[in-house]
Amino acid sequence: MHTDTIQGMHQHLLNAIRMHGRYAFPLSDISSQPLRLQVISRHKTFSVILHCSRLIPEVRGQGHPDLFHFRFPRTGPRRPGAQGDTVILGWWPAAGICVGFAARADARRPLRACWRHVRETTLLQAYVHGLAVEKQAQGCTAIAFPSDALAYYLEHSCQLHALARSHRDAELLCSSVQALQAGGDDLCTATHRHRRVISATRRFFRKRSFAARVLCAYGGKCAVCWSPVAFPEATHIAPGSSEDAVSTTSNGLALCPNHRTAYETALITVDEWYRVLVSRSRLRSLGMGDDNSRASPVLAGLRPYVLLPPEHFQRPRGAQIREGQRARGWQP
Repeated sequence: MHTDTIQGMHQHLLNAIRMHGRYAFPLSDISSQPLRLQVISRHKTFSVILHCSRLIPEVRGQGHPDLFHFRFPRTGPRRPGAQGDTVILGWWPAAGICVGFAARADARRPLRACWRHVRETTLLQAYVHGLAVEKQAQGCTAIAFPSDALAYYLEHSCQLHALARSHRDAELLCSSVQALQAGGDDLCTATHRHRRVISATRRFFRKRSFAARVLCAYGGKCAVCWSPVAFPEATHIAPGSSEDAVSTTSNGLALCPNHRTAYETALITVDEWYRVLVSRSRLRSLGMGDDNSRASPVLAGLRPYVLLPPEHFQRPRGAQIREGQRARGWQP
């Protein structure tokens, strides 16, 4: 769907939220502004009033050539908590980047028609590194991020913008996302109340990086049925305790939703020779005996061997496979 229209833009953002395990239900017409949403995540359910517009570059000779801007319309008075938090979002379709702006602190007053600006360098930093923070006039902040991080931003926007007011903490947040460092010693230099959101944001982007690398390695196909999947999921082979070990590409499998469920419940596994195995004991405990057809569609289309990534360093290691089987309680 084209993102040039309001409906296309809203639909793209809804898809971005749903791709990351959240449920997003529009409470208003997606072809109108603002878009009212109810978002359901694993930890909480919340409502959002989303003012979203496409970012437009400044015309040379009529403004700063490095600036992008958009204008959102005036709204009526808002009652805190009645319809959800207000989120002001700029959309840069050229690179799939969103920019979140902190809404007016006084939610009882009308939100006046206003122009919002962001520098092109901020957009490019988000495109290259995953996250960028821009301090603006009057204490305002702009946070740029890829559209597939929208669900995380909506859930943590208040904490992120509060953190962004501290120059030191904002730099630490961006550098940790850029480097995807596993260690946590540098958190000691952050303001105490911001350490949790910095740590959570780092974990989110580590998982995002892991998923992108694993899905790319398997070419968007399920590793055990070899079928192209619209929304494949990156699954850890060995959960482990080390973030560095967990996040390596070799410790992941791309699986379709059905086969991910079967893998996580130890109904199927892979061995060190990359064979796909079915647990007969698990089938019997589920009352299916040895009849694989009764377990369809979970076992439908299974290939005898795993689809292997082209690069050797991307392929699962024997130690990771054994650890994953032990952690899931695999029984033949």
